[in-house]
Amino acid sequence: MAPQSEDILNEGNASFDENIRIKSGKILAEPNPGEEVVISGLSGKYPESRNVYEFRDNLFNKVDMVTDDNRRWNPTHPEIPQRTGKLYDIDKFDSSFFGLIE
Repeated sequence: MAPQSEDILNEGNASFDENIRIKSGKILAEPNPGEEVVISGLSGKYPESRNVYEFRDNLFNKVDMVTDDNRRWNPTHPEIPQRTGKLYDIDKFDSSFFGLIE
């Protein structure tokens, strides 16, 4: 029988925060030899979060990261949603990389 995801996290051969466990009960597929995958990092920009750890904490604490403040656009404009997810340090976003007009 394949190990449960929670068993894999508890084997001690990987470093995981003890408070973060997969509780779905789904069985993880076992890769063929030589086809193993390692996720060694994660990065991104997330609403109302300065880093991936703050984003994780916001998710786990059920923080609503979609806000109705007007720090970016005029929320009374009919084509702008009243609530949006906004990034901190937007001035550091490379819009030209994504082909966006500032």
